[in-house]
Amino acid sequence: NALGANATELPQSMVECVSLCLYLKMSNYNGLEQLSEATEALQKLTKVQNEVVEELWVVPSAFVEIGELYLKLAMKGIDSENMYKKARVCFERATQFSDYDFERPLSFRIARGKDLLRNVPT
Repeated sequence: NALGANATELPQSMVECVSLCLYLKMSNYNGLEQLSEATEALQKLTKVQNEVVEELWVVPSAFVEIGELYLKLAMKGIDSENMYKKARVCFERATQFSDYDFERPLSFRIARGKDLLRNVPT
């Protein structure tokens, strides 16, 4: 498995490609509201995140997207307390990144997510 413990053995160009593919996979599962598959892709992406040097926008974008999915599910009444909590964690994780492409538009999505969480008990 290319994403196992030996992820560092991948050539750099392959790491970038794998990170983009995992982001797209996670994004598609997000659109289908398939939470377990989306979180699995996110977990694999976080395993290679420290090796990504070009496409730095991928990891914070992934956290925002999965946070938005948690919010969507919570608002539908699906395990709301837990989903709100996980959404908050994802938006906080996304804010820990800086100096990447598309940072400004992503910051608006983070702010919107946090705003929706503002009236939710912690």
